Parts: sequence; structure tokens; C-alpha cells
Amino acid sequence: MQRTAQKVGKGFRFVLKQCRGFPEPLVFMHVPKTGGTSIDAALGRIYAGAREGNIGFDRITHAWKCIKAHEDREDTRWSHVINTALCFRIANRAPYLSGHFCVSSELIEMTRPPYRFVTLLREPSDRWVSNYIYSRIRQAQDGTRTPPEDIEAELHQYLESACARREGAKYIFALGGHQREDALFDAETIDRAKQSLTKFDAVGFLEDLPAFQTRLSELVKRRVTIRHLRKTQNFQEPGGRSDKDYKILFTPEVRERVKTLCQPDYALYQFARTLPAAC
Repeated sequence: MQRTAQKVGKGFRFVLKQCRGFPEPLVFMHVPKTGGTSIDAALGRIYAGAREGNIGFDRITHAWKCIKAHEDREDTRWSHVINTALCFRIANRAPYLSGHFCVSSELIEMTRPPYRFVTLLREPSDRWVSNYIYSRIRQAQDGTRTPPEDIEAELHQYLESACARREGAKYIFALGGHQREDALFDAETIDRAKQSLTKFDAVGFLEDLPAFQTRLSELVKRRVTIRHLRKTQNFQEPGGRSDKDYKILFTPEVRERVKTLCQPDYALYQFARTLPAAC
């Protein structure tokens, strides 16, 4: 019993030592394809040695598969697993956390102080297109997709899918409180997402990274330097296709279809521009 207490005490002292010397604890909600990889790297340098940080996509996916295999349940969502990891690390007072998790106003209220929450948004249709191109190339590299001869037909088929519709409400999913996919376009869910965003300490926009960089520097009281790390054009399919081959598919007509799909995210994006935390 005494040995157990000593272990617990040692672990608690380690957490305190771990947090000492860092700025106040920070949570970065990373929406895919908004420039978040560069933000995470910049903040990771500020919180270097925090031992927590990025809640990895691959590890969460592996944990999700293990849970589904163990419980034999089809309704165990990937997003629930990563949010469980987020809450566990918050409970352990990790100095810095980032990942593709969902955030609600209730979570922010329960954890602030000491945590501050920040995020970066991008023009919704640009994010949708970037995510589509990146996922096509990445899946081809991973062997989970065999690139067809007619990639234009593939795109038009995808535009009619439920997945394409979900991608148009990515911001709503991240901030709307774990709503069902069929509720992402509901006015109530969009209002919940807006309410969550009002609790953030900084809401940046990829189109104006210098302003977000300045705001982050103010929050952590240290100079934050953001470098562009990941560029889709660095990726190629095994057959040699690159982002340029996919970009030419997005004619003005196709872009309009994408914008229609992204109406929920446009509602949140435009609202975000009016917030005091916007930068």
C-alpha cells in the first residue's frame, strides 16, 4: 500500500514538474486541412518537452479499431475515442494538446481556467477542395484506393455522396457537440457550434496567418513563429498524378457545387469573423 502511494505521489510530482516553466495550458482544435500542422509545430516548439501535445491520428485510429473489436459495436465513433483521449489528458493537466477532436462550450467551461482554447479556420470551399485532393493522393499511397482512369467521373460521383456532404459541415461537426451526421445541417446544431466558438480565446484564419501568429504570441507570452510545413503538391500518387491533375477538375461550376455543400460551414465561418476573439 505504501509503495502504491509512493508511485502515485511520484507520478503527481512528475506532472507538476512537467507543467512548470510552460505557459498556461493550451488546447488547439485542429480542423483538417486548415494549416493546423504548421500551427501545431509552432506551438510544439513553445511547449517543447511537454510530452503530451498532438493526439495522433494513427494511434487514435488503432485504439478505435481495438475498441470496436473488443466491444463488437458498430456505433463506437472515432471522434468519441479521440475526445476521450483529450479529456483524459486534460484531467492529467497536460500543458499543451492538439488534435482532430470536437469541442463543446460545456467542455470549455469545465476546463477553463486554466486551459485556453484556440483554433484556425479556412475559407470553407478551399478547405473542402484541399481535403478532397489530399485524401485522394494519400489513400492511393496507402493502398486503400486504386486511382481510376477517369478521376473527373470519380469526383462527380463523390459530390453526390454522404461523405461529401459531411465534409461541407466539418466546422459544425467539430463544434456542434457530437451531433449525428444527419443533424449537422440543422439550425440548432449550427447555433450550438456558434456558441462553442464564442468561448475560444483565439480564432484565426488561414488567409491572415500573421494576425493569428501575433495573437498566439500574446496568449503564450512568447514569440510564436509559424512555418508552412505541409503542402499537398509534395504528394503524388504511385502512378505520378499530383495535386495539379486534381485541381483542374474544379471548374467554376464544380466550385459552386462545393460551395452549396459547405453552407453550414460558411454560416459558422462568417459568424467567426464577427467575434472579439477573431484575429
